[in-house]
Amino acid sequence: MSEAPVTRPTTLRRALISPAGFSLWSLGFRPFYLLAAIFSVFSVLLWTAQFSGLLPSAYLHSSVWHAHEMLFGYVTAIIAGFLLTAVRAWTNQPTARGLPLMALTGLWFAGRVLVLTPFAMTATLVNAAFPAAVAVAIGIPLRRSRNVRNYFFVGLLVLMSALIFAVHLASQGEIELSPHL
Repeated sequence: MSEAPVTRPTTLRRALISPAGFSLWSLGFRPFYLLAAIFSVFSVLLWTAQFSGLLPSAYLHSSVWHAHEMLFGYVTAIIAGFLLTAVRAWTNQPTARGLPLMALTGLWFAGRVLVLTPFAMTATLVNAAFPAAVAVAIGIPLRRSRNVRNYFFVGLLVLMSALIFAVHLASQGEIELSPHL
């Protein structure tokens, strides 16, 4: 009587990039849309607690924190989830999944936590790194497929990263931005 063959991933890389059985990490929209939805609820509660003085002073204060998190937290997660999924469809090339997608998600989450701490420069670097990391993650399949018309999104993410960096530096008093931006 013969035994059934044992199915094993052919390489460690395949096992790390494509976790079997748990689909949360197989497409970019899944973790980012889920976390953005959860974050939208908790951010309102956190902002209310911070605004009322129940939370200790954080690096970004009340209305600045709220605006920052809605634009650079919530919206950026939605954009990342959309682009990581759409680029896969536009190019027929794989985008981040498995551990690389977990790393991107962790970077986004770290940015959300760090703005609540007094670690201003760390928050600046992590928050600015997230859109740049997504730009790399979508830029690779766009370049492989020679999908030139969607390079615009890579540039947009790099611009968003620079804007986040500038907003953080302005909040720290390192540079001055026009209040009309």
